[in-house]
Amino acid sequence: ARVSRRLPDTLAVEIIERKPTAVWQRDGKFSLIDAEGIVLQNVGAGEGSELPILNGTDANRHAVALAELLDNATALKAQVVGASWIGNRRWDLRFKSGETLALPEGEKAAAEALLNFARMDGIHRLLGRALIHFDLRDPERAYFRKAPKAEPANAESSDAGPTNSGKEA
Repeated sequence: ARVSRRLPDTLAVEIIERKPTAVWQRDGKFSLIDAEGIVLQNVGAGEGSELPILNGTDANRHAVALAELLDNATALKAQVVGASWIGNRRWDLRFKSGETLALPEGEKAAAEALLNFARMDGIHRLLGRALIHFDLRDPERAYFRKAPKAEPANAESSDAGPTNSGKEA
C-alpha cells in the first residue's frame, strides 16, 4: 500500500494486491508466493493445486530466475507443473506428463539446456512417452531414463495337481 498526501486536505491510498503465482513447499509447510518469491500466506497441502509447486530451501528466492528461464522456452512453459531447487544451485523441472528434467547449474547453462530440450521435444516428442527422466547436466550428453517395464502377469498355477480320471485306490 502507498499513502500520499495531497494538500490541503486529501490522503490518497493506493493498494496493489500481490497475486500468487506458485506454491512453495519446504519442511512440510506450503506457502503461496508471488512472482517475486515473496511469501503471501501459508496454505494447507493441496490448496492452490492449479499453481506450480516449487520445492526446496530458498526456492522462493529463485522464483524470478525460474520464471525468466521458462520464458525462454514458451513451448514447454505450459507443461511445467513444478520445480525443485536442488543443492542451492540448479533446477529439476516436473512436467504434466510425469517426467523430470534435470538442468545444469548456472543461469546461462540452464537456459541453453532447456532450449536444447525444447528443440529435441519439438522434433522427437519426448514428453508423454515411455521416458521418465531427462538429465541435461552434462553439456556434452543428454541422458534419458525409461520407465521400468511392467512384469507380465503370470498365469496362476493350480495347486490341485494333476487330475485323476480313474477310480480311487
